[in-house]
Amino acid sequence: MTAKKKDNKDPENVGKDPQIRIKTVQDLYMFREGLLRASRKGAKFTYAVAKNLRSVNIEIEDLETAIKPSEGFTKFQKEIEKLNKLWCRKDALGEMVMLPKKMGDKIIQVYDVIGKGDPLSDYEIVVKKLKEECKEDLEEHQMKIDDYNEFAMKNDFVFQPFMISLSDVPDEAGSVMENIIYMIRDVKEI
Repeated sequence: MTAKKKDNKDPENVGKDPQIRIKTVQDLYMFREGLLRASRKGAKFTYAVAKNLRSVNIEIEDLETAIKPSEGFTKFQKEIEKLNKLWCRKDALGEMVMLPKKMGDKIIQVYDVIGKGDPLSDYEIVVKKLKEECKEDLEEHQMKIDDYNEFAMKNDFVFQPFMISLSDVPDEAGSVMENIIYMIRDVKEI
């Protein structure tokens, strides 16, 4: 994790918990993941986890709002979903066949679409036509993603966590300590 705690010697910060700069969006999500997985033993620790989780969720909600798809792109996605279901391979019982697909560190289920990837298939011809019809919405969405990625790479996220002492952290929190280090007062630098 990459973050720096802001100098707390500034007179306007005396008596306040220091602000920290979380360097990447991924670190912000990892902090939230650590908070979600953290043990709920001890009143001080549980309180700190709850307060920090609320603050991090607000920051993440703001980030997700910035990249929310437009109405046109959402309509395009729904049309692709319909096409995938229409051209999906069916099993002996008539149920849609789903395949596992790795997305980052997760495995998701996707439709086994007949003709997907074959530029001469009916499926790909219809998808190509739909993409041409929605070209403006697709380009706008891609520009939004590119802009977001550039913003996320170049900007720190200033965050003022609710801090607690290391002595208030239960032993059970050890497995998520690296993720929740932002809220531990006794740590000088991350």
